[in-house]
Amino acid sequence: MEFISKNLLKTLKKLKQKKHRISEKRFLIEGEKLIKEALISDAEIESVICSKEFFKKKSPLISVIKLKNINVTHIHSRDIGSIADVITPQGIFGIIKIKEKKFNPSSLKKNAELIALDNISDAGNLGTIIRTAHWFRISGIIIGKNSIELFNPKVIRSTMGSIFHIPIWYDLDLKEILIELKNIGYSLIAADPIGTDPIKKLNTRYPKVIILGSESKGISSEILKMCDFRIKINGVKSFDSINLAVAAGIIMWEMKK
Repeated sequence: MEFISKNLLKTLKKLKQKKHRISEKRFLIEGEKLIKEALISDAEIESVICSKEFFKKKSPLISVIKLKNINVTHIHSRDIGSIADVITPQGIFGIIKIKEKKFNPSSLKKNAELIALDNISDAGNLGTIIRTAHWFRISGIIIGKNSIELFNPKVIRSTMGSIFHIPIWYDLDLKEILIELKNIGYSLIAADPIGTDPIKKLNTRYPKVIILGSESKGISSEILKMCDFRIKINGVKSFDSINLAVAAGIIMWEMKK
């Protein structure tokens, strides 16, 4: 099996930067778990790169990759650190093509329940919210253009592969999308630390969008004014707030009870 060319190694290094992921319309994944999840989804895997050590383990994963006619090449052990995003890489990477996904409300199922994210800046929180939404079978996630990039390596890693299994629309004008959804009958529900509506309002099945903002800034005032309800999670009064991803999990659990 051939080793990757200098040009491909250069491209892989570039994909660690947002501007190159955007211009190349590709992103890099690493590790067996993410590769496996990509393989059982409709993700377009352009190629797989692995170390000789990983290949020699005769991993069943390599057999599946070959059966799907995905190109596999080797990378020298000395070069792995230059493209890896973790301290102890497993030695396997994949290049995934970014698919443009246009938001189309008419394609949503009846009584769809969506999560909308406004100004989310923490990569770990975003990835965990995506993973949790996949677990609770949320209809889809809408990410505003003022949030962290969806294809950031830490975001991808934190999703544990859920990014390949749930509809996600990203880099959108959130206010515009929410107006569109409200006009066709969706209720807009803000998660707000000073909200006055009970969280029980989530129990009933009806088309809704749960809006979450960053821990530091919250939801923008413009979007808050549009909301039909502003729910609050009650907790111990001596604490100001809980982690955003934890709050999202509580809300989704309540919604699916």
